[in-house]
Amino acid sequence: MLEHFDAAPYGWSKDTTRFLISAMFIASDVKLRISGDDIKVKGPKAIEALKNVNGFNKIGISAYQANEKPSMEMLALSIKRLAQLTGESVAPLQDKIAEVVRRHFPEFQTKYSSIKTRLEYLNLPGQEKAQEVQDGIAEVLKGEGSDAAFRLGKPDSDLFDNLIWIANVYKGFEQGIESAFQEANALKESIDALPDSGIPKELKENTLDDFNTIEDIINDNEFVDRTADLKDAISNIKTLCSDYCQKLLASENEKIKAEIKQIKTSKDWSKLTGEQQEEIDERNKNLIIENKQGLEGIKEILNLNYTINNTIATVHDQMAEYVKANPTPTPKPGGGKKVTKDLSNFSKTIVNEQQLDSLISELESTRWELNAGNEIEINW
Repeated sequence: MLEHFDAAPYGWSKDTTRFLISAMFIASDVKLRISGDDIKVKGPKAIEALKNVNGFNKIGISAYQANEKPSMEMLALSIKRLAQLTGESVAPLQDKIAEVVRRHFPEFQTKYSSIKTRLEYLNLPGQEKAQEVQDGIAEVLKGEGSDAAFRLGKPDSDLFDNLIWIANVYKGFEQGIESAFQEANALKESIDALPDSGIPKELKENTLDDFNTIEDIINDNEFVDRTADLKDAISNIKTLCSDYCQKLLASENEKIKAEIKQIKTSKDWSKLTGEQQEEIDERNKNLIIENKQGLEGIKEILNLNYTINNTIATVHDQMAEYVKANPTPTPKPGGGKKVTKDLSNFSKTIVNEQQLDSLISELESTRWELNAGNEIEINW
């Protein structure tokens, strides 16, 4: 082209041709081909290519046809959507629209780059859409935003819809929905790992509805709009965990108390010395589980079962060893003494099992005196 206009009948210099092409470019009559991209709007690349002959020699030029240009309706819709995305209002001109896109969309590209990975980690929907956002931004930035008006001005613009969606997801993550999903997943994993029997099984059954709600939210593309439902479900599950922890705590302590009672009412107990009984009593007191809360409390109680059962078995073995080591005295005729046992604090009328157990325990404590050949006088 430069050679054509340099020859007769034109005789134009290269600069004259460059000036004319520049004017036609500004008037949107031609488009430039720079580094494989069609440039249709004024921007840094176009300015660099047209500012001197050296740059001008490296570009291609073609006509910018009317059917390639966005309509006024598309331009109007583009600036409306750009204002929604960026908060910036501009004139309905391709150059201005492209300028706003170049200013804000690289920031969007960086800002939303981690969304896909975060969705994958939480097993949430929208991973493909997050990738489409990155691809769409990369495409709209080609040619210095030359096609931005087309991509944003279409009545059904996937790029615009996806940018609105990912902005909402990003906002949700910033406001804590990511940590809420992490907590929900952790609760599910921990509760699923509990035994399928007894009180833990009851907890699993009673949290099922709330976990179903969470699963429904996880599978919903608009999960961000259901943050309140997610947090309510998590709160319900944690409340149930707290309630069932106390239920399990009470149940396990009842079992421990029953074991302690069995130890103290056994025949071997009465054969122990007072010092040995005190030693075992102290160990038994430490078996009672205290101050456990929530799901972690349930797991701690279940983990303590082995230790508690092992300790109880050890106590029985130790009692047997003590009994074996303690010689049973043979009473000498007339060699004993009279020992008084005061039971006046006990009611003469027994109305429940607890009263009976207390009385038996108190009487059992005197067995050693009998083994020593002493006579026991009961004051009732």
